[in-house]
Parts: sequence; structure tokens; C-alpha cells
Amino acid sequence: MGEWTLDHSEADLRTMPLLGLYREVMHEKLCNPTLPWEENDLTDMNYLAAGAAVRRLDRTVKIHRNLRSLVQALDSGAQ
Repeated sequence: MGEWTLDHSEADLRTMPLLGLYREVMHEKLCNPTLPWEENDLTDMNYLAAGAAVRRLDRTVKIHRNLRSLVQALDSGAQ
């Protein structure tokens, strides 16, 4: 893990849409002392990066508003 972090992580993260975008947002937030941290920043960063990655890849997603809907979709996909 240490070797990957030091020698390969920069290039690898650029090829991973979600992690690459999340890293960029985190880097900007950490490097700019004028941006105060708000209570939901980490949660927002996760969802916004995921949404941006999906859009960048031109993929469709199905939103599940509750656990029951997700479980039903997983069950039907396993068959």
C-alpha cells in the first residue's frame, strides 16, 4: 500500500472517475483556508462526486428512496 501511495496513486486515481473527483474536491477544500468546513461537507462531497462521475461517464442510475426498493432491485437482479 505504501509503494502504491507513493509511486502510483496519482496516476491511478486519475483513471477512477469517482475517486479522482472526490480527491480533487478534497484537495481544494483542504488547500483553501478561506473555505470553512460545514457539518455536511463530507457527505455532500461524496454524493456530488458520485453524481458528477455518473454524468461524466454518461451512465444512468436508479435512485432508491428507501431500503425496500433497493432490496427488491437487488433481489430481481440476482435472478
